[in-house]
Amino acid sequence: MKKHKGLYIFILTIITLAFIVFVAFMQRSFMNPEFSASGTDPVLTNTTSSKDSESTEEDAKQNTDEASVKEEESQNTGAEEDEDETPTISTKVVNVDLLTVRSEPDVESDPIKFVTMNQALEVEDINHPDGWVKVTTDEFTGYVKDKFLDDVE
Repeated sequence: MKKHKGLYIFILTIITLAFIVFVAFMQRSFMNPEFSASGTDPVLTNTTSSKDSESTEEDAKQNTDEASVKEEESQNTGAEEDEDETPTISTKVVNVDLLTVRSEPDVESDPIKFVTMNQALEVEDINHPDGWVKVTTDEFTGYVKDKFLDDVE
């Protein structure tokens, strides 16, 4: 054992250094803006420059202006269309073990709660093109994909 003590220390030192290099490389990869832009990074990091954020704010303002114009146009079309577009509310149950309820109808929005298998939810169909519906319980209101819900039998 005493003969090989130096060899053991050398091997452990090499393994430790290799681990440190690996961790440093992985941190660099996860902080790389190109990695985040590829869509494979599940945790979005704030890597935009101030110019990008200024243009994003301008785009958001323009989208808000366009949305308000569209809303005014839809209000001017008459009350008859409003009667036809009443939301459909029904009760459905969750058909997966654990379902994330999100704050907006988008997979990148913040999760607000989790619901479990066979939990009953009040569902409002919002006619979202990707199949999102608005769910409500006594505790919260959020959005889930309709494919994870079944009609109450």
